[in-house]
Amino acid sequence: MYLQFALDGTRFTDTCGDMPVAYYNALLHSYQIAVDVAEGNEGFFDSVKEELLYIYQTNQDIGWGFSEGTMDIFCQVS
Repeated sequence: MYLQFALDGTRFTDTCGDMPVAYYNALLHSYQIAVDVAEGNEGFFDSVKEELLYIYQTNQDIGWGFSEGTMDIFCQVS
């Protein structure tokens, strides 16, 4: 659920443009939870690593600290 929200929110933002900071914070929170779950479960990680990477790569040009937050979370993946 958290990963799907982060994925859908990333696609929506990529299509529609800038959103309010609270929206970005909710996406970052969901992305953080998805990464935390994925790190603790190798099978799950293997099944979602493309989505995690997509979110990270797509958000690199988005402002309001969102790209930095996404990068910080993604860099936690070992």
